[in-house]
Amino acid sequence: MVRFFQKDNYAFTKIFNTSFEVEIRQSGYKADIPWNTLNSQVETMKRNGDYLWGAVYLSPFTKDRGPWYPVLRRIQQIAQRLNIQLIEKDTDDTGTSNYKARPSKNSELEHTAVTEAARKPQFQPDQQPAHTPEIYPTDKTNRTDENHKAQAPVLVTAGEKICLFCFEEGNVHPDLQISDELPPLLYRWSNVDSQGVNSRRFYQAGLFAEGTEYLHPHELPQGEFHRFVENHVRISKSLSPFISTSRTILAPMHRALRNGEGAIVSIIDQKKLNTPIYCAQTLVKTLKLKFKFYNGAAEYLVWGSIPKSAIVCSFKASSLLKISRENPEIEDFLQFENMLSFSRTGLALHQILGSGPGSLDYQTGATIGRLLFKLEVPYEYCKNVSQGMFYSWWMKRRGTWEDFHRGVEDGYYLLPATNTADKEMLDVPDIPDVSELAGPGFPESIHQSDEETVTNDDPRTPIDLFSAADSPPPSPGSQSPSPGPAVVKLFDGATKQWIAQQGKRNNKDRFPSELSEQTGSSAETAISIDDSDDEFYKVFSSQPSRIKDEPSIFGSSPPALIDLEEIVPKPIVTVNDMRTTAQGGSVPKRQNPHDQFAADRERVLRFWG
Repeated sequence: MVRFFQKDNYAFTKIFNTSFEVEIRQSGYKADIPWNTLNSQVETMKRNGDYLWGAVYLSPFTKDRGPWYPVLRRIQQIAQRLNIQLIEKDTDDTGTSNYKARPSKNSELEHTAVTEAARKPQFQPDQQPAHTPEIYPTDKTNRTDENHKAQAPVLVTAGEKICLFCFEEGNVHPDLQISDELPPLLYRWSNVDSQGVNSRRFYQAGLFAEGTEYLHPHELPQGEFHRFVENHVRISKSLSPFISTSRTILAPMHRALRNGEGAIVSIIDQKKLNTPIYCAQTLVKTLKLKFKFYNGAAEYLVWGSIPKSAIVCSFKASSLLKISRENPEIEDFLQFENMLSFSRTGLALHQILGSGPGSLDYQTGATIGRLLFKLEVPYEYCKNVSQGMFYSWWMKRRGTWEDFHRGVEDGYYLLPATNTADKEMLDVPDIPDVSELAGPGFPESIHQSDEETVTNDDPRTPIDLFSAADSPPPSPGSQSPSPGPAVVKLFDGATKQWIAQQGKRNNKDRFPSELSEQTGSSAETAISIDDSDDEFYKVFSSQPSRIKDEPSIFGSSPPALIDLEEIVPKPIVTVNDMRTTAQGGSVPKRQNPHDQFAADRERVLRFWG
């Protein structure tokens, strides 16, 4: 604070005591530590050449992306909560001329630690300082090994805050040096059954989503905080103030695919979170919680909420499956079938994925880049996501990172546009060319036969598609028919069959199906359209009285209300030698080349008359 903010003794004291309240009480202090004591401690460290002082004051003066950015952000958050205004410095005015590194028994290692801290940031740009839980006691493990003291310390502890007392006394928990390193990106899966508010653009923990007023972890007693932690990791049926996230994308993707309904996966930029983050593995070890298959590894607990600004992107599990099925190279790489065969993302699954096609080469990078483009991951995050996928899938180290990242970039930006129209054409069934249909008025195929003629009686068939009707088999004793009158096929709605009709009807009680069995019926196939439903509707609904008064349905012309030119498409089949009897009287034979539904109308009128 002294280096990056304008001096304010009251503000510095208040922020320090609030940040380390639990640690201070456990160290034996019953009241807040005054400014004089704090300032004296810092001056003593400078005078003694403490390399922690050098790591802070000799590091580059960069506030936004420097090694101390997470600490500065945390200080500003506490100041805002305490209604304290801090003014940042524009230039570094800290005097370092009198600082000399403290000699030790292993002066070579100590000198290296100090000069490296003064020469470059303590952490690489794509790494984050170690992050530890804010509210739980740090184990007081005595360290006497001089070699251990000479190593670079864990500078950030207790919620991204520096504990000078613990470091001076060597009381840094050994587990924190490995498991508490905060990755640049976090991943979360959720579905309709997840606790709290879960959407593609906002997350809120269950405790606060149900109306509980927001509380900062420092406002909770230590015992209550531990109870929240234990209930959360044990998945007890109680509201939690935490939101579970993972440092790898494999685990959330696996859970989302297995849980299916409404599942989404979100990528989260932890630098844009404004609430504390806790390492679950450290909490489990500190509270000495025991589980059969869980130790908190790779899980991080976000306190309270995840705002829209921190969510890089979100995608549905169903969208991920659709993308993989449409892109074979992505499907081969992801290996969803192998993934879904395991209930947990353990060693066995990693070994199976590692035996897949993924390698540290251009081709695998291009496949991942293509996938990230389709998932709408912003390009600036593709490097971290692709590297994480490389480690999660245990890919083979054949190739170089340079080729891999070049493949990711090319796969992302050089993705060919998907031709949606071409894909839809593949799904549309082929419609036969009208010229291929056989029958009167159409050219016949060379090898036309009855067996090759297919009748489509499906009522869902579009009315504008022609259907070639079956011809009844000829009688064994019948002679080869000579070219003569054509045969009209009528559709019987009661029997769902096509009825061949030729000649005259001698008995009104004969069933329609008997007509097709008449000896000498033509084997020639006719083309007809089943418009019987539309025809019946016009007959009964338009002018029924007029039709009933007709002396014969085979009058000189069809009823005026029916326009046969609109009903029957051309070319049509001429009906010859068709006779009928109406009410016991004979009607002279009349030529009616357009009326191919006369028999159906007669049968209906006889039924209703």
